[in-house]
Amino acid sequence: MIEKTEAIVLNSKKYGETSKIVNFFTKDFGRMTAIVKGAQKQKNKFGSTLEPMNYLTIFFYKKPESQLQLLSDTEIAVNFWNIRTSLEHTAIAFAMAETIYKILEEHYVNLHIFKSMIKYLQLLNDSPKEPFCLLLKFLLDFMSNLGLNISISNEILFQTPNRNLVTFNYENGTFHNYNTKSEENRYNVILDLNLYKKINDIYNSEINEIPEVAFDKGEVYKLLHLFNKYLGYHTDKSLFLESINLIY
Repeated sequence: MIEKTEAIVLNSKKYGETSKIVNFFTKDFGRMTAIVKGAQKQKNKFGSTLEPMNYLTIFFYKKPESQLQLLSDTEIAVNFWNIRTSLEHTAIAFAMAETIYKILEEHYVNLHIFKSMIKYLQLLNDSPKEPFCLLLKFLLDFMSNLGLNISISNEILFQTPNRNLVTFNYENGTFHNYNTKSEENRYNVILDLNLYKKINDIYNSEINEIPEVAFDKGEVYKLLHLFNKYLGYHTDKSLFLESINLIY
């Protein structure tokens, strides 16, 4: 039986001499893996449609979930060409794809995450000056759509004088003033107040009004460490985003 659905290409690898194995994030079937016969041949009907981050309509022969699906045909739904003109924007798009691939179980359907992914790719395609801000907002929304809300806003942190450090408790997803005597520090990631303020600004922004905030390399890896700890604690999955190493 041939099925039709919208899909984002997450990644692919060669299979044998002529085929490819492609991982998709689909609207109706969640994350799924398909074999694409003949995709490595110089002349094949798929062309460049199977490149990562392409947004497609795909047609495939549906197999039992334990088996590889068999791709029949593809059509470009939306072309995010501008993303590929910048290494930085490409790396951020790949990081979004990595997040989906590494955290979501195969065949887990989440329409909110799928629509969110499309929206963020569209925004990234508009070539913002600070694309990491989009990744940060995407990760915050991604966790919220999984039911793993982070409680960002804490006015006490802005009102406490002579406090430059903040802790994020990855057990309960909350931010607090750093306390060297706290017995719960084993669940904490420590960051400075300025970085917390940047997170707070992006968290409280609308998706179409994300502020252009600059993050240095140390801040980027501190935030990725924070998200990795939080998702690892609650999902037993690792969010080590290799794509970020392309630009930081």
